[in-house]
Amino acid sequence: MSGDRLQNIVNRLTATLKRDVLVEKSLYEIREVLQSDRAVLYYFYRQWQGQVTCETLSAIELSILGSTGPDECFNGEYAALYEAGRVRAIADIETEPGSNKYVVKFNYSN
Repeated sequence: MSGDRLQNIVNRLTATLKRDVLVEKSLYEIREVLQSDRAVLYYFYRQWQGQVTCETLSAIELSILGSTGPDECFNGEYAALYEAGRVRAIADIETEPGSNKYVVKFNYSN
């Protein structure tokens, strides 16, 4: 392997690590501002299907990192709101009307 090719690989790895650190720090800051137990980055790889690719937590037992799949609750109305740029924080998911499906999904998944 030539020195240039090896340097190219090292440069790509370094850029990826810097990006990952930036994402993790940003997600942590979001969680701090929102004063929440969790903040996640959900990567969509198909129409409303994706995976939790990064998270910051108040307690490791809350982890849903790697959770995948379509979310039936996200289709339709919620998808349209998301596409329009809607952002929402729920103060207490266990007392929020209509959030029972998320309590199960986020407290016990994976």
